[in-house]
Amino acid sequence: MRRLFPFALILFPLATRACDLCGCFTPQLNAMPNEGMSPSGFYAAVAEQFTHFGTVQFEADEIANPSGQRLDSSITQFVVGDDINERFALQFNVPLIYRDFRRPEGFAIDEGTESGLGDVSLLAKAVVWHFTSSALREFNVGRIRSRSSTNPIAPHH
Repeated sequence: MRRLFPFALILFPLATRACDLCGCFTPQLNAMPNEGMSPSGFYAAVAEQFTHFGTVQFEADEIANPSGQRLDSSITQFVVGDDINERFALQFNVPLIYRDFRRPEGFAIDEGTESGLGDVSLLAKAVVWHFTSSALREFNVGRIRSRSSTNPIAPHH
């Protein structure tokens, strides 16, 4: 596995840039506890991230804000995906960005809103190799009777 990563970097060099994907809501159904959820199938989600910036800082210290500068940022993430099977999945992300601001512009105050689509993305997940151990281990974190420590024990079944 350690040899595969450098080989992939040599074989697939890509230029990357920042995008809205880092803040995306990316549900991983197979990482959630199995509570009646199918590991494959269609899913949709909407997630909201709201951030309010209402102070002015200079070198990590809050300073006076006589012009009332502020920025309210709202990113609504629309997600549609399909876990086709255990080895392949697709997901489509559409972020809708809305910003309301007030800032000094020279001797005037600039106030307004901006909105629009963020970086729309299509993600694909493919499992090339999968290994499952036949042994079952569970961790018991309770107190050990012979000792007074709480070190976890992993009994072999």
